[in-house]
Amino acid sequence: MKNGVRFLDNVIDVTEFPIKEIEQMTRYTRPIGLGVMGFADMVVMLDVPYDSDRALDIAEDVMGLITATAWAASEELARERGPFPAWDKSIFRDRPVKARNCSVTTVAPTGTLSMIADCSGGIEPIFAVAYTKTVLDGTPFRYISRYFEQIAKERGFWSEELADEVARTGSVQRIKEVPEDVKALFRTAQEISPERHVKMQAAFQKYVTSSISKTINMPASATKEDVAKMYMLAWKLGCKGITVYRDGCRGTQVLTTGAKAQSGDKARGNVLQEPPTGCSVYTRPRARITSGTTEKVKIGCGSLFVTVNGDEHGLCEVFTATGKYGGCGSQSQATSRLISLALHSGIAPEAVVEEFKDIRCPACLANKDVKVKSCPDAIARALAREIAAYGMRELVSKGRAPWVAPSVQSGGPVCPECGKPLRAESGCQVCPECGYSRCS
Repeated sequence: MKNGVRFLDNVIDVTEFPIKEIEQMTRYTRPIGLGVMGFADMVVMLDVPYDSDRALDIAEDVMGLITATAWAASEELARERGPFPAWDKSIFRDRPVKARNCSVTTVAPTGTLSMIADCSGGIEPIFAVAYTKTVLDGTPFRYISRYFEQIAKERGFWSEELADEVARTGSVQRIKEVPEDVKALFRTAQEISPERHVKMQAAFQKYVTSSISKTINMPASATKEDVAKMYMLAWKLGCKGITVYRDGCRGTQVLTTGAKAQSGDKARGNVLQEPPTGCSVYTRPRARITSGTTEKVKIGCGSLFVTVNGDEHGLCEVFTATGKYGGCGSQSQATSRLISLALHSGIAPEAVVEEFKDIRCPACLANKDVKVKSCPDAIARALAREIAAYGMRELVSKGRAPWVAPSVQSGGPVCPECGKPLRAESGCQVCPECGYSRCS
């Protein structure tokens, strides 16, 4: 820890700052932020649940020791190099022993660093006991907590089937083979109460001289009053600030860890509820490149061009355009947009066909040369033909249809390195695929 303080102090002297004002103020106060990561892994190794009172005591002990050691190292540096220039104007000016830095510890987002170190990020709970990661060539591989695997093997309940089940859901709370005490050790961020999140941050804040990056996860059912209670609790416990994330509140959330919610009837945090066939409220982002076919269909008032596109997961969107003398173009466009939203949300294409086929339009029925019953019927027929061409039935039989695969909410940011969706963690946005972090 002393070497860490000395290193961070040296960084101030060698850093090239973007503007002169920042450089002057930084070197005037010389703030550094010695931090931590891997706390959740540590309490697992100590056989202590993250959301227990014992874990709060450990947090205070650990951070108290780190900060006390950091101050001692800063005081030693002050004797060698002098205190920070703003000492006489600071709140420390009456202290008998001077320090080199105005602050010495913090808890920063460590998304990328924790992936490199293969440990939990910052002081956050584990995000998932297991998840699937895709490398750049598109090959997926399963990651499972080495601590969970070790405990499972030592206690004799490990199996490849168990590993597959954990990887599918990201959680162990509903797996009957896992003992209750092990379940308590491996509660994920979404399975820990908001109050416990706040209390853990407060335990660290007692001895952190700067601020803390931590997410307070709240379920989708949380009300404004519930959020207000967490802010008040954080204020009462001495937190300098908190980051609250209410599940489903915005499109930046990425659901990547499994196919079932772990409590109640709704998805919580980053664990995805498995929707029934033909029904889902979760959408996957549109691929940058899609491919498909465009079909010209004669309708009662002209021509309708129907385009059906797909991506690696299956059929994903429909576009329509009317010909020179075409009619009700706005209605057809609305229909195609709704179908595209349904396909991105994981609704079965066959279910869409079933709903739209055989809808009747007088203009189409009055023309004997028209083979479709309406514009929606024409779209449904085009979609049905593309289903067969895309081999959707084979995908369904193999359990690889898009509505049973993990998906993500649309509209969120994507990783600039690999193009995959980012997820919120430790007050930052982190890519679970390649390790990119916007805060690193």
